[in-house]
Amino acid sequence: MKTEQTLRGLKGNIVYSKVQDVLEICENGFLIYGGNKIIGVYKELPEKYKDIPIEDYEERLIIPGLMDLHVHAPQYAFRGLGMDMELLDWLNTNTFPEESKYRDLEYAEKAYKIFVENLRQGATTRACIFATIHFVINGLIRRSRAVCNGGEGQYGSKFSGISD
Repeated sequence: MKTEQTLRGLKGNIVYSKVQDVLEICENGFLIYGGNKIIGVYKELPEKYKDIPIEDYEERLIIPGLMDLHVHAPQYAFRGLGMDMELLDWLNTNTFPEESKYRDLEYAEKAYKIFVENLRQGATTRACIFATIHFVINGLIRRSRAVCNGGEGQYGSKFSGISD
């Protein structure tokens, strides 16, 4: 049995691309979507969509979601620190001590909750999330996926220089 997707619309200054290297801007335009699919971008709202719910963002920009192809969730706590350090010093000073704390399930759960909530508040809609080597963490990432974007598009992986 086929179910029909509910159509919705956004109104605002829409930035999008029809091809990879060219951005289009539709000022005060309409973006019509259903489910996870964009139906179209229009300068004027087509008559056939006049009865769908439209969320008006006025003069704000509406941009596509961003993809983070490589993010280490355990490093979120010290993001932006140590930019003046050599890699090995940075790993030994920041990364390895922080990641070792993820052996503690309570600490890991709290840290991942903060990470996921902050990820959701930004423009990132897809992410390849790296965790630690601690087995239990991979389950936390999977559970956290449900918080991110309805559970679609986020993947967790274990990766770390720490050994148990």
